Amino acid sequence: MITSDTPRRFRITLWRVLGLVFLLLILLFVVARIHVRRDIHRQLAEIRQSGGLMTLMDLQARYQDIDGRHNGAFDLIAVASHLNGIEEKLRREGRTNDAFYELPFLPKGEPPPKGARLDPALLDSIAEALGRTGDAFDQLHVILARTNQAYVHTMNLSLGLSAPMTLTHLSPLKTTSQWLALKAVYDSSTQKPDEAVVALLDGLRLARSLEREPILISQLVRLSMLRISIRSLEWVLDQAELAPNQLNQLRSGLQSANPDGAMAIGLAGERCFGLDVLWYHREQFDPADTPAFLAYRVLGLADLDLKHYLSVMNPAVALSTNDLATRLIQSTNLIARNDEGKTDEPRWAILSSMLLPSFETAFNREADTVAAVIAADTALAVELFRIGNDGRLPGGLSDLVPEYLAEAPLDPRTGQPLTLVPSSNGYTILGKDALFTIDRPARE
Repeated sequence: MITSDTPRRFRITLWRVLGLVFLLLILLFVVARIHVRRDIHRQLAEIRQSGGLMTLMDLQARYQDIDGRHNGAFDLIAVASHLNGIEEKLRREGRTNDAFYELPFLPKGEPPPKGARLDPALLDSIAEALGRTGDAFDQLHVILARTNQAYVHTMNLSLGLSAPMTLTHLSPLKTTSQWLALKAVYDSSTQKPDEAVVALLDGLRLARSLEREPILISQLVRLSMLRISIRSLEWVLDQAELAPNQLNQLRSGLQSANPDGAMAIGLAGERCFGLDVLWYHREQFDPADTPAFLAYRVLGLADLDLKHYLSVMNPAVALSTNDLATRLIQSTNLIARNDEGKTDEPRWAILSSMLLPSFETAFNREADTVAAVIAADTALAVELFRIGNDGRLPGGLSDLVPEYLAEAPLDPRTGQPLTLVPSSNGYTILGKDALFTIDRPARE
């Protein structure tokens, strides 16, 4: 029966229902927040239980025994910065031969054209540039050779974690790697193979100076420096006949130049930096926070962001300890992709999408570099075979086993054996692609 009180009772009932729905939504929100928080703490606990690094203080404690003042890091950076300054000055002055920059060895680390000798004008231009370096290469050699491990340990932490993302030493180190490659090319082109070998070995040692630096960009720079050394090795073998002891020295340098675990160190450190942004700093209330950032935290989006970061970063760190082939296969599955192959991250992954690196690119670059190192070592074994067999090439790489190689070399990207493809003036070590080519210029 409808009475005059019916609308009033209806409104009261409606408000009660709406209130219950509102309370239910709040309850669901709180439960969801608790669930996400528990998941975050579970993942953080797993990192801690596995002995993994979580904070910048963890990084400092792990690497506190590495002091740049005692292992030569500070001296190395000083020499590298000096060489970097010379390169910049040469560019500004424009006094060197134009072809000097067309190599383009200093700016990009590419070797000169293969299968040809450097023309005299270009050699003069390179000599003029090298002449400006003074005794920098001698200083560099002493620094790199004065520790028992024959390389300088990490520099990032010895410089302090107060501003870890500046990494101002990386550019001078890479430029120094290019200088060493240029010197090796010049020395081999001017019949100074002993000095060329020293420059090559120093280039490999220089790359190892970043071996334990716990951040991904440093590991990628290390890989780039290795590739620079390997490309200059191709040129040196084109231009000069090296003695067996020199070839064996280079093999030892190559075999220790790309150790297992370096990429895992880089990713573990990368996770510490990400957690510092997404978790530890976020837990501290800052009155200067903008309303948008406060809403980001209060609404639970920050927790979802962190959960997404951990759900991707933790498997990536674990994957980096596996064999290279497994890394390549599984790295494509770390971040979700849409039908067009583009990353398909959650809408709330605001900060994590900026902090998560491109794992697929990093692992592919590592695989390409490891393949190049294996091919370069194989080429040095071929050169040793040639010396012992009156200049004759082996019929195949299996002929190098076991005297020159312990086993037939494989391309780590495919698991397939490398092959030797002879040419009129040399040969190519072939894997998934051409990895190392010797193309000797015609002898005059």
